[in-house]
Amino acid sequence: MNCCRLRPLLLGASLLLGAHSALAQSGPADAPVPLKDFTQHAHIHDPALSPDGKYLAVSMDDADGKHHAIVIFRISDMQTVGLLKMPVYEMPSDITWVSPTRIVVEKARAMGSLDIPTTTGEIISADFDGKNQRYIYGYQGQAGRAATRARDEGSGAIAGVPP
Repeated sequence: MNCCRLRPLLLGASLLLGAHSALAQSGPADAPVPLKDFTQHAHIHDPALSPDGKYLAVSMDDADGKHHAIVIFRISDMQTVGLLKMPVYEMPSDITWVSPTRIVVEKARAMGSLDIPTTTGEIISADFDGKNQRYIYGYQGQAGRAATRARDEGSGAIAGVPP
């Protein structure tokens, strides 16, 4: 079975296992579902499986709607191996694995828990463990080599990864 067919199967299996354990803990099947379960926002979303299937990157939101992060789990034991905290009101819009150990992230901004995120045109990258972070493209000047990019005008987006 090739890698492209294996990824959706692994993701589907992990979601089914999570749903099964949640149902097992929820109690009797005829118990009413609380209304708050339908009105709250998901705190974990946008999963991205690494090319080798060893890591899972997800976007995670705090309940306040201001703080967001990328959390990377090791699939074998579902332990957190990486955490990239985003600045206030900034969040990951698109998480793309460019190698088995490196992600590239498109940034977005939302001004509160009910705002629709808007991409900023900024692109960052990091290793799976949160180290070796780089500001690849955007409007913010950085010290060192990235400072030359401060004059760039435009908006970056991740179009895909070459095969």
